[in-house]
Amino acid sequence: MRARRARILALVLLAATVAAVFAQSGPPVARAFAAPMDRVFAVAESALKSLGWTIDEKDGKAGWIRTDSRGVDFKDFGVYGQGTRHKLRLTFTAAGEGQTAVAVERELYKEERILWMTDRKPLQASDRAVELAVLDEIGRLVPAVAAAPGPAIQAPPAAGPERSYRVTYRVKGSAGSARLIYRNAQGGTEEATVRLPWEASFEAKSGSPLYVSALNQGAAGTVSCEILLEEESRATSTSTGAGALAECRNTAERR
Repeated sequence: MRARRARILALVLLAATVAAVFAQSGPPVARAFAAPMDRVFAVAESALKSLGWTIDEKDGKAGWIRTDSRGVDFKDFGVYGQGTRHKLRLTFTAAGEGQTAVAVERELYKEERILWMTDRKPLQASDRAVELAVLDEIGRLVPAVAAAPGPAIQAPPAAGPERSYRVTYRVKGSAGSARLIYRNAQGGTEEATVRLPWEASFEAKSGSPLYVSALNQGAAGTVSCEILLEEESRATSTSTGAGALAECRNTAERR
């Protein structure tokens, strides 16, 4: 009876650790590809293996892959190990006719192991380089869905004081919510899941790259993104269906 209680307690602690890791992993990075799900799924398996990841579990019908954990700066001394490890989870969603959206989520954690006892503390990833590397590797064999092109932009004057522009991102549609990835005023990348419609404005220096994408989180409906510069529309994109991705990009420059 005592041994059974100990096993139950160990399972409860393990479940709590896994839940904490997922809570700290941060939002996934997503991209849509111009191929059906079975094709993208097969390419993703090959991409993971070429990048050195070992697949732990997968389900092609449900549309997900989970990798084994691997060390970032982990040192293993046999009976003792300590350092940082991470693992990946990929989710595949149909994004319209002949298109598939892939979301990559990374779990990062600090691990200390003594014999069979393992202690894990979730960490917040500071960048999305690992996730983007997986999407880029998939994109070598399957083309990404192109964003709607924005109008031609004239080069700025060679001289003169640096100026800034009022930038507005707008995301709307019949979908209830969307996962956003966008560049902020400092040039960094922010991610959030929001209810639609959504809008954000800020001042951007001349020449700053502008970007916003919206991944449909609903079972149906549309998502649309738009970039406005000084209240003038510079880029728009609309996608329809579960997992559909709308993507807009431009530059903070006058015409």
